[in-house]
Amino acid sequence: MENPLVSVIIPVYNSEKYLERTLDSVLSQTYKNLEIIVVDDGSTDNSGKIIAKYQKKDPRIISVRQKNGGQASARNAGIRLAKGELLTFLDGDDAYDKDFILKLLNGFDDGDIDLTVSGMLYCRVKEKTKKPVYVKKIRNQLPGENIKTYLVYLLSVDGAMYAVINKMFRTELIKKSKLQFSEGLYFGEDTRFVMDYLEVMTGKIHLVREPLYMYYSGNDSSTMKKAGIEKKNWDDLYHDVKVWLGRPSLRGRFWLKMLRLRWKISYHRTKKRANS
Repeated sequence: MENPLVSVIIPVYNSEKYLERTLDSVLSQTYKNLEIIVVDDGSTDNSGKIIAKYQKKDPRIISVRQKNGGQASARNAGIRLAKGELLTFLDGDDAYDKDFILKLLNGFDDGDIDLTVSGMLYCRVKEKTKKPVYVKKIRNQLPGENIKTYLVYLLSVDGAMYAVINKMFRTELIKKSKLQFSEGLYFGEDTRFVMDYLEVMTGKIHLVREPLYMYYSGNDSSTMKKAGIEKKNWDDLYHDVKVWLGRPSLRGRFWLKMLRLRWKISYHRTKKRANS
């Protein structure tokens, strides 16, 4: 690919404390051919003023304001506006490493790639700690292994596939297949979007095992926290993965069981953190 336009979609809701950091991280990217779509999802703080200030600074920023509909609704609005050949997502309280776009884009040099995925830097706000995650070496898709089995393997051994924020997608695949986030869901909508995308792609996944996305834990809304401690939400997501997988191979059944165990542990850890 030679200098393609990349769309960066940023949903924003009452993010005035963190938004300048978020926008600065995009404007300082080493890769410059960007359109930066900021969707103000009905903020009631100073987020709108910050967006307007940055829009005056850089013409690559496109802003739109909508009635509050949730993160999924804001991301869907961004997708509709996107004109880039490739597309990424960034939450309004997180940040990119300066080489995030460039290094994920380089993964598409192999024409058989439809999705690139980076590691993350997990920043705990209250504890003031930073930990690189999803950076250890992990196997690629095996010859003859279908993409669904490979995804369940990745979900089982590594958390890099849960979210959309550390990924770069082909915009045409999303729009042609009319993919969108499930509005009204506050748990697992990212994973379901990734599953839908893998369903329609024909290429492979390229893993960039560097912590290029900075995720700030501790800024989550009360709605998000409540969703994470509801066991039914974990069970529903597991059921959706199981249905999506269809009739799995022996290997697929094994990784499905491992996924079930991993998510049981994750649920109890989430509940423990919420109560601490």
